Amino acid sequence: MHGNAGIGKSPVDSKEEMNEHTTVKPELVVGIDGSTEALGALREGLRLAKALGYRVRVICAWSWPVGQGFVPGPPIQWNPESDAIESIKSAMSLVAVPEGVEVITEIAYGDAADILIEASRRAELLVTGSTGAGMARALFLGSVSTRVAQRAACPVLVWRPTPLAIAGTEVRSEGALVTA
Repeated sequence: MHGNAGIGKSPVDSKEEMNEHTTVKPELVVGIDGSTEALGALREGLRLAKALGYRVRVICAWSWPVGQGFVPGPPIQWNPESDAIESIKSAMSLVAVPEGVEVITEIAYGDAADILIEASRRAELLVTGSTGAGMARALFLGSVSTRVAQRAACPVLVWRPTPLAIAGTEVRSEGALVTA
């Protein structure tokens, strides 16, 4: 884990203490979910943060699945909050944080699109992957990236992998779609 990238459980709208000597850098938010696309979005977000002088807030949302026919029962060995924590740890271990870029990681309970839209109110830019881990869910609710691009309070970059990116080759924003 990187020294400046601890996992926080604070809500998205947490307040930071400031005094007359504190300067808070503009914030770039990256939504991740453990998918390849989210990892590409994180790499692109870090690259942009370095170029723009922003700090990065990496957010992974989690919730218990709810759907037709789902009946809560005795606890099973699966915990979506633990999966979210692991997604952030794994993603951060697979990227190089550029020197001088501050990274804040956050786990948030709730609908991913709603959490990212709320975070966009305090961000200069929001970056997300084009297709996430919840493809079946997207058929019923719409994709997170689409909902965020439509309702975010800041510009949104939707990172789309190219065949080279999927193979592991570093690709820059050629695969990105930016909306404002």
